[in-house]
Amino acid sequence: MATKIREDQRQSYAYGALVGGASPDAGQRQYNPLHTTCQSLRLDVTVECDFVTTAPLTSIRNRGSVLAIFDGIGMDENGTDRIAPIDGRLLREIAEFGVESALSATRLTSLANGTTHLKETFPIFFAHPRSLQPRETSFMVRDPKQSLRLFHIVNGTLNGVGKLAVGGTATIQNIKVSVTQVMDEYETGRPFFIPQYRMIQVPVTQANGALDVNIVTGQYLRALTVMQDSDVGEVSDIVNALAIMGDMRQLLGPNLHIWDNLARRQEIDGGGAVYTPGAYYRKNFQLNGRLSEIWNPAQDNNLKIRFDCKPTAAAGATVSMIRILLEELVIDPSARTPDGKPLTDPLEIPV
Repeated sequence: MATKIREDQRQSYAYGALVGGASPDAGQRQYNPLHTTCQSLRLDVTVECDFVTTAPLTSIRNRGSVLAIFDGIGMDENGTDRIAPIDGRLLREIAEFGVESALSATRLTSLANGTTHLKETFPIFFAHPRSLQPRETSFMVRDPKQSLRLFHIVNGTLNGVGKLAVGGTATIQNIKVSVTQVMDEYETGRPFFIPQYRMIQVPVTQANGALDVNIVTGQYLRALTVMQDSDVGEVSDIVNALAIMGDMRQLLGPNLHIWDNLARRQEIDGGGAVYTPGAYYRKNFQLNGRLSEIWNPAQDNNLKIRFDCKPTAAAGATVSMIRILLEELVIDPSARTPDGKPLTDPLEIPV
């Protein structure tokens, strides 16, 4: 019997020639069209460019990752953002949690003159990579006659050169975004949940030992990821400690947990490079793919994260930011329990 899974390289997007150091289509959404008559298990995204240095640089930012030049990456279903514009570095980080080993990357490492071809590939998971029933949370459009597109936004200031390096003279050229759609074309049943992603941004302007950030959502949560960021790139000194709680129970606490301890502990359950450089922490509610473990808004409410935090001390930084990525699961309106009633709780899913 032939496999049901097909992988298709979709149309790539390549940027136009430079005009004054930037591509004319930078700063705007650009699209890769996707198949709609299928269940999508994941998208494998490849981003690449040439970083051309003509006068020596003084420092490298964001670990030299090409993903830093993207202001946002997302997915649009017929005009509705299923993945709201998400920082590319964040998407790469959560991908490391689902893979079996660290993802490779060709990054900027030299300050000297020359050309470096930067390239990285990372998955965007819909079906949980460790689930025994991937179709539970695969992505399926509501109307296959409508469009489904991955989109990206390259930084409009000189194609984001300042996101990668400072000092000297450099340009970013030959930017290309490719996507492979991993899908099941023969599964006719709809998923129980449709995954969607969105991001919350919290500026940190002064030291605060108990900064509460309310996570306002009426959806189930697969995971949430915290990123420490600044206008000079990723940092690891904004958050000292944190706790996660609702009105009914403590999810991480009650005492605040030291940030670096949390970041290092992630390596126990995550298969990729989930610690470097200590700028990220992910709270996984769907451990090993079990839907029974996801955060349920009907069983708890007023979810919040309490931070002990302060502005970063990184040289040259004037903006300190906490970014929180929410991985939400929306019940598919057509999902039914074994007795034909609308699905309202993941514990009602037939096994």
